[in-house]
Amino acid sequence: MKTFIISRKLLMTFAFMVLLGGLTAQNAHHDNDTSANSEMNAQNFRAAAESGNAEAQFNLGNCYYDGLGVEVNVVDAISWYSRAADQNYAPAQNALGKAYENGDMGTPDLKLAKKFYTLAANQGNLQAMYNLGRNSVDGFYNYTTDAVRWFAKSAGGGYAPAMFELGFCYEHGYGVKVNRAIALEWYIKSQQGGYEEAKEAVARLGEGSQSDSE
Repeated sequence: MKTFIISRKLLMTFAFMVLLGGLTAQNAHHDNDTSANSEMNAQNFRAAAESGNAEAQFNLGNCYYDGLGVEVNVVDAISWYSRAADQNYAPAQNALGKAYENGDMGTPDLKLAKKFYTLAANQGNLQAMYNLGRNSVDGFYNYTTDAVRWFAKSAGGGYAPAMFELGFCYEHGYGVKVNRAIALEWYIKSQQGGYEEAKEAVARLGEGSQSDSE
């Protein structure tokens, strides 16, 4: 009869994969989880995070940032985000970009924010693309070509807030020629994606298109 020896690290990885089946924390800076299991989830994330799992490190960073099962501690959150980002984990890179943009570690640093957003965006992270678009808006509604380009990339991947921004650009001619029909298309897609702000835009442009056809 063969005896199988399972390493502690393998057990941690297995436990983490089981955990992900019941809980997935994909987005940094999300709404607080009020479930009674939040403390247990944080403990389970810690076990996998300390074994070097980048996704667990990112999720544990979320726990510290939002106070999910642990006391809010932005320093610890940034530390875990950084560990995951060092492993080229795009959601953590995006979270670090947001932290630098918000000035969570002191004074906002838009240069570092752009650096981490770009690292994540180059891996296909839609939120990072959207954030790069926002940070490429120069001043009051001065949408640069880069802003529109990043919004378009994010929107093309299905990110609803970017769809709204792209519709806004087409409606008002920010960085592109005015095209209310294309704007309405993006607003509709954004609304279908669950973005609340798009509802008013769809109603407004939808009424306008009906008037034009009469």
